[in-house]
Amino acid sequence: MAVKFFYMDEQYVDPKSYRDGPACQRRRCISLTGVLIPANIHGIFRSRFYGAVATALDIDDNIIPKIPEIHAVELFPDQNDEAKFQFLEDLVALCVELNFQIYRVVYYETPKLLRSFQDRKEILGLCFSGLLHCLENELARNEVWPVMESDNSPKQDKLFAGHIQCIDYLSFLIGNESMSIDNGNLGELHYSTKRSAYGAVTDCISYLLDAKFLRSLDITASTFKQKLAEIAMKLEPLIMFDEIIEMKFEKPPPGYVSQGPYRYVFPITPTD
Repeated sequence: MAVKFFYMDEQYVDPKSYRDGPACQRRRCISLTGVLIPANIHGIFRSRFYGAVATALDIDDNIIPKIPEIHAVELFPDQNDEAKFQFLEDLVALCVELNFQIYRVVYYETPKLLRSFQDRKEILGLCFSGLLHCLENELARNEVWPVMESDNSPKQDKLFAGHIQCIDYLSFLIGNESMSIDNGNLGELHYSTKRSAYGAVTDCISYLLDAKFLRSLDITASTFKQKLAEIAMKLEPLIMFDEIIEMKFEKPPPGYVSQGPYRYVFPITPTD
């Protein structure tokens, strides 16, 4: 049995900011991307990751600059686009070489979905639950510890750590056989910050996949975003699950007792 960490990153996608593309598809989305990373590759990963950072920053032998926060949306602001592209190419090549696994769940922000939650962040809880179900086969073989970049908010803690806590508590009370997720090999949730190398890789992968997603909708983007989509295509061998979901709301049948006027249905439609 191996130990693996499941680093996650959220993205809020707004295709409406692009001028061209089918109007019906220019809808806001929320995505949560998870990257499954074996614990025993840390030495190799660390060396290659910081080597790519040094190349991107064009570090020489005499000057050692402070390492910046590596955030995909504002990646190396003092470097040119070619340096940024090369860094992302190096990261993708590293992920492929180390055989990371990628999982991604996306929800369209329909008006009814937004009315059903207090704010957009709560939809991430749906995404997290979906990712845990996607890990079912992996959890049967290996120990998996989920890791989320912290925003230091009580709401995030409830949606992520609280969800794992609830699974652990209920499985103790009623047994794993009654749970939809077998938590036998599921570790508690940990948090990371923007100073995490694995968190940075996950953030970059999430950003690349969103660029690829927009291109799949035939939405015209900048030359920069088109290049990102091309780089993202090299992640294909690692993608275990990548779905966009539009939650449907149906009126309940006669006699159906509910706290509200709608029940939930989860049709899953591939992005590609």
